[in-house]
Amino acid sequence: FSPSKAVDSKTFPVYTTSTTGAPTLSYTPGIDVAKQSDLVVAHLTNATSTSAGGGTAGAVKLNFKHALTKIQFALTCAEASTEQVYTITKIDVTNVSPTGTFAFGTDNAIIGTWTANGTVASYSYVSDSKIINAPALQKIEGTNGALMLIPQVATAVKVQVSYTVSLNGVVIADHTKTPKEVTLTETWTPGQNLRYNLNLPSGAKEITFEAEVSGWDAESTPAN
Repeated sequence: FSPSKAVDSKTFPVYTTSTTGAPTLSYTPGIDVAKQSDLVVAHLTNATSTSAGGGTAGAVKLNFKHALTKIQFALTCAEASTEQVYTITKIDVTNVSPTGTFAFGTDNAIIGTWTANGTVASYSYVSDSKIINAPALQKIEGTNGALMLIPQVATAVKVQVSYTVSLNGVVIADHTKTPKEVTLTETWTPGQNLRYNLNLPSGAKEITFEAEVSGWDAESTPAN
C-alpha cells in the first residue's frame, strides 16, 4: 500500500502483473529539493496478524527502512582566513538519474534494489551565499535541506561548486561563471547517508573530496 497520494512531482504507482512475487514501484523524488519527500519501504512475507515477529495479536509489525540516498556536503578551504574569504554561491549535483524503479527484496532481510532511469537532471544543494573565513572543515547545510536521490551508480555524477575568493575585500579568484567541478566515484545505495567533504582550492588546482557514510538519522563529525 502507499500512505500518500501522488501529488506534485512525487509518483509511486505500484505495478501488478499476472506473475507471482513482490510488486515494483516507480518513484521520482522531484527536482525541486524543497518539495522532495523521503521514501520508506517495508517487506514482510508469509506473515499473519498473529505471527509477524513481535507484533501484538491482530497487528502485523512492519520494519520500515529508508529507500533513497541522502546527500549532504561539507567544505574545507585550507587557505581561508579573516583576510582571505571564500563566498560559496551554488553547489549543484548534475548528471543524476531522477527516476527509479524499486523492486522489493526476495526475503525479509533485503530492502530491495533500484533501477535508475530517466533523462539525467541537476539538483541545487546551495542556492544562496555561504561565507567561509576559517580553514577548518565546515558542514554546509542545504538551502532546502538534504538531497533525497535515487540510489544509482554515481560514477558519472558531477558536483559543481560556484564561489569567489576575496583577499582583504578584493576578488582574487572567481569560479562563478565556470564552477569548479569534481566527478564522484561511488555507488549510492538505499538508506545511505552520504556527506561529501570537498576541499576547495583558491586557484587553478582541482577540487578533491572524501565521501563519509553514516546512518540515515545519525550525523557523525566529518574527518579532516
